[in-house]
Amino acid sequence: MGEAEKKQDLNDEKIHGRTSKKNQGLSALEPPPPGQWQLLYWPAFNSEGKLCAGAGRGEYLRVLFEEAGVPYEEVNAHLSDYFWTKLELQPEHFPVLAPPAIRKDNFALSQTPVCAKYLATQFGLYPEDPLDAAKAEQTVNI
Repeated sequence: MGEAEKKQDLNDEKIHGRTSKKNQGLSALEPPPPGQWQLLYWPAFNSEGKLCAGAGRGEYLRVLFEEAGVPYEEVNAHLSDYFWTKLELQPEHFPVLAPPAIRKDNFALSQTPVCAKYLATQFGLYPEDPLDAAKAEQTVNI
């Protein structure tokens, strides 16, 4: 590996911070590894490592994983197939309607505010005070 490639790898780690470029391109058609959280959403970074429109609604969920220090993988390949044509790959009785979605083992959930509240509760980040909880929900109910 040349000096320029090493520098780019380090830059990728800084830019992506959360997940390396190596994790991008995981297929939604493959089940998640046991015990591994996955975020299914359009890529947040383009092939040049620059932030693109994909950050959008998935960013709320990325922030929760990061704040809680919980490892996760970004899954951004074959999303259309997973959500709209190969429904048999989704957990039974719980349709996952559209990205962003989260999944772990045989559990999947979609819709940003629902996912955000679920993750915040699971990771001990959801406020106990009703007023604080309402303000937190207001932030992600877009």
